[in-house]
Amino acid sequence: MRKIILASQSKQRQRLLNQIGLDFVTAGSDAKEDASLRPGQGCASLVMANAMRKAEDVAKRHRSGVVIAADTVVLSGRKIIGKPKDLSDAFRTLKLISRKPQWVYTGMAVIDIDNKKVLADYEKTKIYM
Repeated sequence: MRKIILASQSKQRQRLLNQIGLDFVTAGSDAKEDASLRPGQGCASLVMANAMRKAEDVAKRHRSGVVIAADTVVLSGRKIIGKPKDLSDAFRTLKLISRKPQWVYTGMAVIDIDNKKVLADYEKTKIYM
């Protein structure tokens, strides 16, 4: 059986893999996430690039296995909503995103170290709070 490596310490991401019955290990990534869009760049390419950076960072520390990484951002209008800095920032964010529908972009990258294959994709979901 091949080793599956989740490039995340996120309890939620671990829970998702457990729900589908995967046996995996976790390895946190030290890759820096880009939190803002560049001119001409869309959210889809941003989250896929962030996920790929995380996957590559973890893959270079392993000799074998399949690395899975992900990145998620919330788009409100034309602004990316980042992780709250503190409790008051969390309240401001919740108030902002509860006014109208938001788009959630999740990028995923998979690196098969043994076969040198790389896959990246994303999903876009409209949410209402």
